[in-house]
Amino acid sequence: MERIDYVYIIVDNSNSMLGNKIGSVNDAINNILFRLRKIQAKNDVSIQMIQMSFAKSVVWSNVFPVPLSQFVYNDLYTCESESNMGTAFKELYEKLERQYEVTSTKDSETTILLFSDGLYSDDVYAGLSLLKKNPIFKTANRIGITFHDDLSEDLAEKFLAEYVSGSDNIVIDDFGKLNRLLFEKYR
Repeated sequence: MERIDYVYIIVDNSNSMLGNKIGSVNDAINNILFRLRKIQAKNDVSIQMIQMSFAKSVVWSNVFPVPLSQFVYNDLYTCESESNMGTAFKELYEKLERQYEVTSTKDSETTILLFSDGLYSDDVYAGLSLLKKNPIFKTANRIGITFHDDLSEDLAEKFLAEYVSGSDNIVIDDFGKLNRLLFEKYR
């Protein structure tokens, strides 16, 4: 029986991500999708994808994760100045709850990628606290991808350290490391 892996891509596309940051995110995601397609073709795994972007509001690519072959990623652009990451985390919690209710997670793995400069406008810790109660989030491979020019002590030591599933899962301007974290399990 084929294993099902879920990949959630969460992208901050608020104004603070303008320029090279959002361009780097788009390049990284397109690279990830290319590699996932190759992996799925060679392995006994079905990859289900979903993507969320957030600024002032949250936008999902699909209602539920869809097979990789049906997933369409359109490059993101920055919008609105607010970055309501706490709201995004609450929405992610709801999606993960629905996944938990309708799927068997015994033979599946979930990876959640967060692309953000770490700047937020609302209560991110309330959203993160809620997420930590979700059984899928607790066991997911959680990777935080950020950018060196905005790295602050608060972001590195407090927020991302609480979000990721291990201290090695903080990626700062190193998409080679991101690829290793994502694809090592498929070797």
